[in-house]
Amino acid sequence: MAFNYSIMSFVKEKIQGLLSSLFVKSRYPQTCIKGIPDKNSLTPDKTRCGSHLFHFKKNQDRKDGWDETSINWEDDNTVIEFTFNQIRHDGNKQFKEGVALIYREELDQVARLAFIKNKLAYERNKLKNNKYHGNILLREDVPKHIMKQIAANIALIASENIILREKYETAAE
Repeated sequence: MAFNYSIMSFVKEKIQGLLSSLFVKSRYPQTCIKGIPDKNSLTPDKTRCGSHLFHFKKNQDRKDGWDETSINWEDDNTVIEFTFNQIRHDGNKQFKEGVALIYREELDQVARLAFIKNKLAYERNKLKNNKYHGNILLREDVPKHIMKQIAANIALIASENIILREKYETAAE
């Protein structure tokens, strides 16, 4: 009887985890967008993102044990243009070079890697003037060399879908 109970307990736990995961995933769109601020964030041929674009930074306001890198969630078909039009504090365009689209499922695959498991997440974090804003999150206790490996993984998946500003603006004309 104990054997059947442990199997039932195991199955119940797995089903609850799956349902919880599905609920969380349904709250997020299929893609998020990372702005590319300058040419130094891309390879010289502009076909790949540098991994430093995804280095996680400590936000002094966060007290929850996570570091972050900003994204915009692609809630609708205006987010790419919205991201291109974001302005820095000095009045210049924030993302002069382009944007990279990241598929959430591919980000989830990175998060499931053995050495990353439970260390990588994402959130929606709307700002006063950016309802699409969110963050990719990394546990703050992750060593710097591991953070760089994770950033490189994310850069690889983001590099598959780069939209350069010059091509976007030409297509829009």
